[in-house]
Amino acid sequence: VMVQARSAIGISQIRFTPSGTTTSHAIPAVGVENVVRMQISGKFTEIQASVVSGELRRIADLPLEPGETEGSYVSRFTPGAQGFRVLIAGQDAEGVAFQRLHAPLLTAVR
Repeated sequence: VMVQARSAIGISQIRFTPSGTTTSHAIPAVGVENVVRMQISGKFTEIQASVVSGELRRIADLPLEPGETEGSYVSRFTPGAQGFRVLIAGQDAEGVAFQRLHAPLLTAVR
């Protein structure tokens, strides 16, 4: 069952910077650690991020650290060849559970 609702909580501007470089990309580099930067809007009290398969099976957790600007977060991830999506979940300011999915199926490139 999938439910959609309007909310100020959202995930956007996901960018990947392969280790050893300074240029970010919309698509990650395969087989090397990528710094993942994302913007998360809205008010929440708890948040976790992960990468999931196209079938929404968890691939890896993305431990979040605050980024340089308000609402920005940073993590690290070494993608394989399979496609993935970025998922966030947590509780909003009223304590209601939420989940948001960055819809594009991303496939790392060499």
